[in-house]
Amino acid sequence: MGNAKKIKLSASEGKTFQDGFEEYVLDMKARNLRSGTITHYKESIKQIYKHIPPDTLISAFSAVPL
Repeated sequence: MGNAKKIKLSASEGKTFQDGFEEYVLDMKARNLRSGTITHYKESIKQIYKHIPPDTLISAFSAVPL
């Protein structure tokens, strides 16, 4: 498949949910998503942060079975 690009996600040591979300927002801006879409995601993450603190390490969830 030609020029398809894939983003590889990895749970790097020490990265928090907040760090990951900020990285995700930068990616959305780089892909030129509408500002309304980015605002929607910023509002949505607030609901997630009600259950998972922003400073929680992503690696804490890598061993959790789904």
